[in-house]
Amino acid sequence: MLDQIGIDDREVWACLQQIADSRSNPPDTIDDIMKQLERAGLIRSVAQLRSPDGAPSG
Repeated sequence: MLDQIGIDDREVWACLQQIADSRSNPPDTIDDIMKQLERAGLIRSVAQLRSPDGAPSG
């Protein structure tokens, strides 16, 4: 996932948004999805996404 963030962080953010949008019972936010990724062991990937460099660029 770190490689994907490095290639196109906007696409990774779009995927996270799509996952969050698809969850309706109960609804999830991107932060909920990121917490789930951390629990799954993707701590460095989530840290990169949360850093200013990993935030979606406008």
